[in-house]
Amino acid sequence: MRPFVKSKSYEGFKRNMALKFLAVCFAAGLFAPSLFAQDVDGFLQASGEWIEARQRPDGSFPLSEGDPVSLFFASVQSPAALGVLGAWVATEDPAFLASATAAGDYLIANFEPFPTTEPRIRTFDPLFFIRLSDATGDSQYADFIQTNFWDRLTAGTYGPTGDWDINDYVASELARRAPTGEAVAAWDLALIAAAANEAGITSFNSALAAGAAMALESAPDPSYSLGTAGFDILGLAGAVWMAGITGESVTPGSGLWAGLTTAGLANALIEHQSAAGGFLQSSLAFSSPVDEVQTVSQVTSFAVLALQSLSETGYFVQITSGLNELINTFQEPSGRIDYYHPLVDLSTVDDPKPFVYLSGYALYAVQDSRDPESPFRSVPSLGPWGLALLVLLLSALSWTALATRR
Repeated sequence: MRPFVKSKSYEGFKRNMALKFLAVCFAAGLFAPSLFAQDVDGFLQASGEWIEARQRPDGSFPLSEGDPVSLFFASVQSPAALGVLGAWVATEDPAFLASATAAGDYLIANFEPFPTTEPRIRTFDPLFFIRLSDATGDSQYADFIQTNFWDRLTAGTYGPTGDWDINDYVASELARRAPTGEAVAAWDLALIAAAANEAGITSFNSALAAGAAMALESAPDPSYSLGTAGFDILGLAGAVWMAGITGESVTPGSGLWAGLTTAGLANALIEHQSAAGGFLQSSLAFSSPVDEVQTVSQVTSFAVLALQSLSETGYFVQITSGLNELINTFQEPSGRIDYYHPLVDLSTVDDPKPFVYLSGYALYAVQDSRDPESPFRSVPSLGPWGLALLVLLLSALSWTALATRR
């Protein structure tokens, strides 16, 4: 029998197989938990502690750190509390659940009433209350929203005159935002859609989606000032998020994004993402390439949620880079999550936004994006195994190149 001789083609086959194996291992290692990126649980713990530390003894939250107790803003309570609740979901730290529960109890006892004396429900309230009931096992919070919001909208008895149905509510949100730019109302309506669908209520979806589409028709913003004016990209993120949640069309009939399908609107959103991962506040801030310093944490938070609601895998790169930017750029060592990029000179902006509730936005988005049903248990980046395999891969490539020249 003729002895087996290793041919050149066989040697090439071996080299190619080795390279392919290393490449596959590198791809797997690329998304291994990284020692060089900030730990997601650490991010959530630190942000939760920062918010909780600013909670007042009565359970309420200030707008800004250092505000007097007499200064109370109803609209900022649930965003901050929802952030703390997200920190509890991630860490199971009982102090976070106690903080969220104290906030819920305070709100139930102190809701700002309409002239009809019925509670005025703010856009973040339904989502926070539904999740608080789920976390505590106490149905009173979800029941409060059911009785005072969902049921009244269904019956047409909600609002300052006691005669609003869902269509009237949508119209009121558009009117509320009109003076500074109606497009952002799509974000407000998306928060209601997210809560309603989480509660198993789908009957409002078409009215909310129609309102979001109408809101987008007002884009572009009438003016833009970082942190102060122009928020149409936040509205765009909200509309895409609503489409992902409800499956409804949010295609505007006119304006900057007229006729775009949901996928087209998602692509328009991505056009306003910087190479680093952050998203712009307004379409009027657009530049090519996108200026990273003009990106803000609030829009980045909801753009991540919007893209994830459509496809975690289809927008994996954009979602991952957005999460990394929230965790590694916008969070301060104290745990606070800034609205502005750290390179922004705060003396150049009219509103420095030292607000407690802003940390709740990013905490909520990051926690929801790393939910057990999604791949974002930790923010993917080049981990230690990926780095080691990269060295091996490059070494193998060098060896192959030298061998080929023989």
